Amino acid sequence: MKKALLLTLPILVVAAVAAAFFMMRPEPEWTTDSSRALRAYESCLGAARKLYFAEARAECQAAVDADPGFVAARLRLVMLPGGEKDEEERLLEELAEADTSELTPRESLMVRYWLARKGLTKEGQEGSPEAIVASYLTQDPEDPWALSILCNVAWERQDWANAAACYRKLLEIDPNWVTAQNHLGYIAMAQGRFDEAEDHFRTYGFVAPDQANPHDSMGELYTLTGRYEEAAEEFRRALEIRSDFCSSHRNLVRLNLVWRRYPEARAALADMEASGACGDYQEEFLAYRCSVELWSRVAETDWEGAWQEMQGPCSAAPGDVQVVGHAAAAQTGHLEEARAIEKSFKVRAGTAEGVYQEILEALLLNMKGTRLAVEGDLEGAIDNYRAADGRLRYWHDAGLGIFKLHNERLLALALQQVGRSEEADEVVERIRAVNPRFLEAWGDSSGT
Repeated sequence: MKKALLLTLPILVVAAVAAAFFMMRPEPEWTTDSSRALRAYESCLGAARKLYFAEARAECQAAVDADPGFVAARLRLVMLPGGEKDEEERLLEELAEADTSELTPRESLMVRYWLARKGLTKEGQEGSPEAIVASYLTQDPEDPWALSILCNVAWERQDWANAAACYRKLLEIDPNWVTAQNHLGYIAMAQGRFDEAEDHFRTYGFVAPDQANPHDSMGELYTLTGRYEEAAEEFRRALEIRSDFCSSHRNLVRLNLVWRRYPEARAALADMEASGACGDYQEEFLAYRCSVELWSRVAETDWEGAWQEMQGPCSAAPGDVQVVGHAAAAQTGHLEEARAIEKSFKVRAGTAEGVYQEILEALLLNMKGTRLAVEGDLEGAIDNYRAADGRLRYWHDAGLGIFKLHNERLLALALQQVGRSEEADEVVERIRAVNPRFLEAWGDSSGT
């Protein structure tokens, strides 16, 4: 009897310890029974935090392949850029029908938020996307995943004060959430506080020295503010860390365009295509090729040559190509074609949302201003350039900030032509305060 009792006691002790261990062990963050899927998903999240989106998509797809029912991984494929629209719609439809009862509260929140954001709220579910997140945060106010969603909503709305406060709180909760530091830099940039932006990007690089994006962000700031040599160095350092970092390949092309170094821009584009860093995005490569050719023509005020470029494949290229092509149409007397480009932008702006709608509206106003200036209605051109300026910010990427400078240059030119010299001088000083080298390169060019 004693022997049996002694044999039983260790078993009971082991059982008690095991029970205590499982009671103390935290709930798993992500719902999957596959260790292989979980490892792939964690790799996906790590790559996404570094903005290595192609790698992130591959890892998340591997997670879904290992566990087709892994809801968080399927949702992340929707959230990551670079996916096909049809595939995104299919995944969203599946998520709308998925059983979320076994998910963690965080996973359930993320699914509900994204479905609400895409207008696929389940029947009986109430509240806006933001309200869903805010309600969750009343129960778990320090969940960094939920808080980051709220921060990003404020960011997208350009609600700088609330976005900045939110990102600072996020960093207090999770100092490793380094993309918050990146957002703080762009918020400072948007408000013209360039020294503060540089401090944030420098801190970002200090805490994430092995990542490419801190250098890319700093390079964008330097591009905008005319520190072109330093910008080129930052983009090259980013590519030394990660040779397939698409953003820095793009930014080297953009930098050389604003710098008016067209052979270097063509070389950077060739490197971008050869690297395969930006995937097989032929439309994007076409846009950059056309942008290089068009801007090089504009720099020489060769409007006829720019218009001829638009008669080939460039007619279908997206991005600033259409804006420059519109200017070429107006300058060469093809006013009906210029109006047709404006009409297409108006349609696109009507279907866009948030910041993208505002950007398209700004581009449309700029184009109207250019056409009106060519037609002799300089006061109408001034009104449109001013309205465009009100919608443009020094944020999102360097290209948008540079376009703001171009728009302001045209505004100053129109003001000067109608004799409003003091106002023109004020605009010129605004440009110089941001980028003192910009007018040195572009001050002698007109009409774009």
